[in-house]
Amino acid sequence: MTHSERGADFSVAPVCNRCDSPPPVTNRCHTEVRGSKSPPAPDAVATAPVHCDQAIYTSLRSGAGQGYRIVAASPGLTAAEKAEITRRSPSHDGLCEATSDADGLAYYPLSSGRWCLAHSCAAGIEHTGRGGHRVFTRAVIVAAEDRAAFDFDPIAMLTAMNEAGLTDVQLDPPAELPSATLQPGSALCPSSETADCWNRSAAAMAEALGVLLHGQQLVLIAADDPVNSMWALTASLPISVRASTSISCNLKFSMGRCLSLNIVADEATRLRRLLRGQPVTCIDLQCYKPSADRHAGAWVTMVSQRWAHGQVFDLIDLTAQASADGSAADFDAIAALFAELETVDQRSSGELVEMLRRLRPGGDGGRVGPHISQKVGGRVVQRLNELARSMSPDEAWNTSADLAEAYLQAWVARSLLAAPLVACLQKVVAHRPADVTRFVVGLLESAVAVNPGILVSLDMSLQELLRRIASSFTPTDLADARAMGKLLRRWHVFLPHHEVAGHLADTFSPRSRKRTRT
Repeated sequence: MTHSERGADFSVAPVCNRCDSPPPVTNRCHTEVRGSKSPPAPDAVATAPVHCDQAIYTSLRSGAGQGYRIVAASPGLTAAEKAEITRRSPSHDGLCEATSDADGLAYYPLSSGRWCLAHSCAAGIEHTGRGGHRVFTRAVIVAAEDRAAFDFDPIAMLTAMNEAGLTDVQLDPPAELPSATLQPGSALCPSSETADCWNRSAAAMAEALGVLLHGQQLVLIAADDPVNSMWALTASLPISVRASTSISCNLKFSMGRCLSLNIVADEATRLRRLLRGQPVTCIDLQCYKPSADRHAGAWVTMVSQRWAHGQVFDLIDLTAQASADGSAADFDAIAALFAELETVDQRSSGELVEMLRRLRPGGDGGRVGPHISQKVGGRVVQRLNELARSMSPDEAWNTSADLAEAYLQAWVARSLLAAPLVACLQKVVAHRPADVTRFVVGLLESAVAVNPGILVSLDMSLQELLRRIASSFTPTDLADARAMGKLLRRWHVFLPHHEVAGHLADTFSPRSRKRTRT
């Protein structure tokens, strides 16, 4: 009988196979959770299949015995990996529920560097006469990097296991199993039940998320909805934290099987006894009492707001972009940047430049990673470009100096900064052409000193400005014209439009200026 035929808890979450606008980082789609429907779209590009080893752990009568053990495995498993899987797998009475359709999962790293995803379920009456249900566990073992195809989401991996028939109960397996193949599809999309699960216990879930962000072990008692509780927390973790988070769900807790996140049914009395004196946080969603040292921060606040407003897929995009390795404080910095990004349209040019300054490699940009820095910086620069049209000449002149510093130091991509920088200078050139000329000469000389190749991003944007400068020269500006012409002759060697730069160099030469005045 297959996992889906048994109607087990882990099969209830919807799978989305189509998406109108997939995000660039994650495999997840943008289908709205609450009430709306996306128009049909082509199927996502297939991801390469993931090859893995597998093992079955259960209790069977055979010539080798009848207790719980690994009864079948593919030849790629090492003896050390088998020993770890044996230690982590539940045996008799190891599931939280004592029903015929009970199941659970464990997702954890092995000392070999590979990761194991193990699905456990009830598989008929225990044959030894102890009563209760036999527990059947099938584990797949994948390379650590292959998990990226599933966004490091154990439920997405479990769905692929189910589609490959690897959640079927097999009580007469061959001693040697073949290696298996998992086909990553469109990743799972959290349902409205997942959002409701968070919102029903928002304060407790927020504290649980803070515990995980700080790298501490957590036992979460979620009697009503353990699967959606697990999913809500997984979706809320920055993807680099998710990649290192081990998870157990619906398996009876023991310190020997304690992982990063352990989600269990209601057994609070036994847990309090087990956890006494242990460095493990326990949170009960139904009887939540805030702890004195609970972890809060900008990331936890941002996540709670996204769940409360139904912005699930916006949240998933943000977690996928938070790929930098760092501390909880680093992810708070990411969340603060995204919070500021939502107010960009209300910011002054000075405040926007200050946001760019924070993105420099020595500022928050060094903590949040290049992808987020470029995303935030791109939106800030876009707004600066819009504001440049309405700036006064004095404001445009001051902003030009800041943008030139950002351009030379590459706070964000130089190709983004070229347009607002030139737009600001064009606002000023008619009022103070000599100052703009000296400014451009200094900028180009500094750029050539840093790396001549960076001028390519300014090339086309600067051509019209240089023409306007040339047309505004007076006889007293010959020194500036001579300096510009000399620089342009050096500059055009490095640019694809060197013939244009060469023509402008001639335009700036004193001889050309004399002919023009005559």
